[in-house]
Amino acid sequence: MGISATELARRVGIQPSTITRAENGETTLTINTLRRVAIELRLDTSDLLRDAGYAAAAELPAFTPYLRKKYPTMPIEARASLAAEFERIIGRYGFDPDATGPKIGEDE
Repeated sequence: MGISATELARRVGIQPSTITRAENGETTLTINTLRRVAIELRLDTSDLLRDAGYAAAAELPAFTPYLRKKYPTMPIEARASLAAEFERIIGRYGFDPDATGPKIGEDE
């Protein structure tokens, strides 16, 4: 977004050092603060909450129900095509359902 931690903190209503400490893993932000951060950074709140550890991967929906919920007006055939492509990619690159997922920053 091109804004500094100081500016983000000002917009969210917290101290700049809190943003820096959260980025460094030295403190956690409340859910309400994370929601305000998500709004300011134009991020999906649920993604930010998940990345911050408020939702475990096992609690997240599978891809097909996610598509149905996120894109309810998308034609069924299009969702099926996306789901099939997703399965093809999983087959090609592998998938370990017991893995904890990428480390913070690896998927960004």
